[in-house]
Amino acid sequence: MPQRLEYPDQLRDPERLAALQQLGLLDSPPDPAFDRLTRLAATVIGTPIALVSLVDRERQFFKSAFGLSEPWRSQRQTPLPYSFCKHVVATGQPLAIEDAREHPLTRDNRAVIEYELIAYLGVPLVTEAGHVLGALCVLDIRPRSWSQAEIEILTDLAASVMSEIKLIARQVTIPEPAGEGTIGLCRSGRCTFINPVAAEMLGYTAGEMVGQSMHDLVHRGRYELNPLPGNACPMCQALQAKQTVQLADQVLWRRDGTSFRADYMVYPVIQHGVVTGSIATFVDTTERQQAREARRAHRQALAEAEYERDRLQRLVAQAPIFCYVSGPEHIYTLANDSYRRVIGGRDPIGKPLREVLPEIESQGIIALLDRVFTTGEPFTGIEMPVMIDRNGDGTLEECFFTFLYQPDIGQDGKIDGIAVYGFEVTEQVRARRDTEASVRPGGERIELLAEVSHLFAEAAFDQQAILETAARYGAGQTGDTCAIRLLSEDDKWLVPVALYPTTPGTRHHVRAWLTGSSLPVDTKHGLWRTQADQPLSIQEYTPEEYRATIGRAARFMEQLGTQSILVVPLRARNQVVGLMSVLRDAQASPFSIEDQRFLQALADRTALALVNARLFQQLGERRQQYQALVGRLLLAQEKERQRLAYELHEDLAQIAASAYQHLQAYAGRQPMPPASDDLDQTAELMRRTIQEARRIVTELRPTVLDDFGLSAAIRLQVEELRATGWQINYREATRIERLPAMVETAIFRFVQEALQNVRKHAGTTHVEILLEQTDQSIRMEVQDRGRGFTPEASISQQVGLASIRAWVDLLGGEFLLDSRPGGGTRLRAEIPLRDD
Repeated sequence: MPQRLEYPDQLRDPERLAALQQLGLLDSPPDPAFDRLTRLAATVIGTPIALVSLVDRERQFFKSAFGLSEPWRSQRQTPLPYSFCKHVVATGQPLAIEDAREHPLTRDNRAVIEYELIAYLGVPLVTEAGHVLGALCVLDIRPRSWSQAEIEILTDLAASVMSEIKLIARQVTIPEPAGEGTIGLCRSGRCTFINPVAAEMLGYTAGEMVGQSMHDLVHRGRYELNPLPGNACPMCQALQAKQTVQLADQVLWRRDGTSFRADYMVYPVIQHGVVTGSIATFVDTTERQQAREARRAHRQALAEAEYERDRLQRLVAQAPIFCYVSGPEHIYTLANDSYRRVIGGRDPIGKPLREVLPEIESQGIIALLDRVFTTGEPFTGIEMPVMIDRNGDGTLEECFFTFLYQPDIGQDGKIDGIAVYGFEVTEQVRARRDTEASVRPGGERIELLAEVSHLFAEAAFDQQAILETAARYGAGQTGDTCAIRLLSEDDKWLVPVALYPTTPGTRHHVRAWLTGSSLPVDTKHGLWRTQADQPLSIQEYTPEEYRATIGRAARFMEQLGTQSILVVPLRARNQVVGLMSVLRDAQASPFSIEDQRFLQALADRTALALVNARLFQQLGERRQQYQALVGRLLLAQEKERQRLAYELHEDLAQIAASAYQHLQAYAGRQPMPPASDDLDQTAELMRRTIQEARRIVTELRPTVLDDFGLSAAIRLQVEELRATGWQINYREATRIERLPAMVETAIFRFVQEALQNVRKHAGTTHVEILLEQTDQSIRMEVQDRGRGFTPEASISQQVGLASIRAWVDLLGGEFLLDSRPGGGTRLRAEIPLRDD
């Protein structure tokens, strides 16, 4: 029979025990940081018990105990005969026991006999010096096999435990906090002792420093090697003033001639009223200063991004007509003021289109939206007639709109919604109808204008195609040659953009005329002026009359044999954007009033199509810029959370912890009872400050999300709420794998904000949570049975829900909010998973 081993030498190693005692963890109160890790270990591996065990000379102390039964849960320690972890400490290796009743190391252990602890898995907690302090372990009350994956998970968690222990080790080192150099000086300013941290930062050995003048050795000019005056030296000031001197953002010089920024604290040593020396402590603040500069630059960039986002939002608000509908039900998520005025002031946000505008159900518009959402192909409707209730009294009015239905397609190819851009053209259509009523009785040109409108609709955003179509129909119906000029962006030139000669013989002359023949808008002759906003007809063109004012164009018009000229303005939205000119030679008849009316009607359609195409293009570009800026803003906010968490963890929490240890050390000197009570109260406040700082760090950016992924982070949050009395039904439909960091962050923020809303507004602690992952997407759903609320009011008033929606939109996902007063609330987000 193998003999059971006790390992007395390894367990009672003086250096190991001294390292354990120096940490001050034995008999210390429970710490939420360690409790989270044991709870996570039990949850992830699936055991009822998890411990952080520190093995002392005659006992094992539980710094954290999850699921442990009485009496050990209250006592938080056991004698060594009950310990499994002592074998891990002795060997320094992980120990996996499937059935402790049969294992030679544990079958006689009292924990097996008295408390039926059967299965055990433990990994050592090892310091950087190689001392094994104890073990992180999980236990089960039934036999089980331990997989390699479970051993690796527990090993990773043990590393997190050691990170917490290292933080405590830096805090309890008095008077040498982590990274703090300490130098002792005699009355003359020479070094009497130096700690290893100071020697390493300055690049000297202790032997090289002792006996040297610290002022001459490490103090020089701030940015050069010139000696620092003695009256500017904080160490000299402390000796002279007999008081503590503190200076921030100073410069110390190393042995190799380089320097670093440091914060000083110099304490005079006074005996019998006489200064006999001083103690100087300093901390290298170079990285802290760099981090602050980076944070300052980041905040500036964040402010600029917010300004640009607000600017683009104003541009969208000022657009002619804009709305956004999401999902197959076409639920409104955005509508500017112009759109709200068109629909009679109704509030559409959060409602399906059928509910807001029931009068259009039978007019084919919803069918068009369905087609765009299904096929992903955009649709452009020119002068679409819509019967709409604009006054809210049930009276339908015929209005006309030019619409673009643009599908919002994510990178995964799925359609999230439809952006609707449009312009109301009711007045233009009615005016044109009046004009067309006086055009040829036969109606031939009315049909041609309808055909042109159809061709413009097919051209969509192609401005050149619109211009060439207009020139072709203008020349074909009213003259031999048609030319179109548009105003330049600075409104100073008329630039040739399209022409249509009807015969091959005229092509050379017309092309030569249009090439390089831009004209200033202030040309004196009315033939080229646009300010009048009226057609101009010249029945008999004479070169002598116009040569002085139209320059080179006169020669080309002579070569073409021009007899008559008809010029009409291109008008859109009460503005002239260019000219359409038609030329006839001497063999043709002069222009009639019907020709003028037709050409003006054609020019009006052309101008409107051009303006619409330009505005659609601009709105599309602005929307893309807006989405990109929102994405950068969200990423900047998340980065700022990480920076704030780092700053709290590295600065505030460590300073508070160091102050707490100083208070404990001072209290240990046995002051008078009143002072002792005050110190105890102050120490307790400092301890609570440390816990609160760690809680805030966890809320800003939980480490478990980065270390173990989304599933573990959500389970840990659920367990913490259950521990406070919440009744949560949490389900994972499939095994959740590690996801891209942005996706995990978005889903975790979704759950975090949803649970915050339940806590603040729902009036219940009964919650159902579903996390489901497929090959194509990941879906999260949070539902409560609380008091509910009105969704459209919530989206505009609650920043948290708007932030959730922005995250989901950024990743091309779908967000659903379903709530009503008294009926609870359901939040759902589904985000596609892409290969990239």
